[in-house]
Amino acid sequence: MLPRSSRLSSKEVERLMKEGRSLAAGSLRAKYLKSSAPTSRFAFVVSKKIARDAVTRNRLRRWGAVAARGISQTAPIDAAVTVLIRYENLTRLREDLTALLVRATR
Repeated sequence: MLPRSSRLSSKEVERLMKEGRSLAAGSLRAKYLKSSAPTSRFAFVVSKKIARDAVTRNRLRRWGAVAARGISQTAPIDAAVTVLIRYENLTRLREDLTALLVRATR
């Protein structure tokens, strides 16, 4: 799980979904906004269409958090990012999340 300082609140997620810029990489979709904060903040969303049971949805969110933690430590970005996860493959998740965050920082 990400530390609280790296997580987005529900109000911030709503704002991101309305005002954020969209990106796609593989089966990941993301909305992001540049922020003045020196750290990146994330939220991970998994639909019930992708994973019917809560255990699987939570596992996918944790995988996203692990990938985001590793990426933000190596190359921190100054953005708020909401990631919509659409599959159950950890390796692809990390690769696609890296590609998304690189594009978001340009």
